[in-house]
Amino acid sequence: KNIPVASGDSWRLGVEEALTAVARFHPKIVFVQLSGDAHMLDPISDLKASTEDFSFVGSKLREMNVPIVAEIGAATNMEALNESVQGFIEGYSD
Repeated sequence: KNIPVASGDSWRLGVEEALTAVARFHPKIVFVQLSGDAHMLDPISDLKASTEDFSFVGSKLREMNVPIVAEIGAATNMEALNESVQGFIEGYSD
C-alpha cells in the first residue's frame, strides 16, 4: 500500500499507518532501511523530517516488540544521515 505523506504530523501519521499494517502480519523480524534523505538537513528532502521524527519511528518499532535489522543507506548530506540514525537509535533504545 502506498501511503502518501507530507512533512510534520502527516509524516508521523503515515509512519503509524504503515507500522500498523506491518503489525497485522505478525512479523518475526522487521527490516529497516535508514537514510538521511527524508531529514530536514538533506538539501533534496521534501519531507523535512526532524531528528525527533526519526526517534518517533524508532520508538514505534520498539513498541512492536519484534527484532529489527537496520541497514544504513546513502544520503546526500552526511549530517542528515547521522541525525537520522542517531534519532532512530535513541527512539528504539529508550
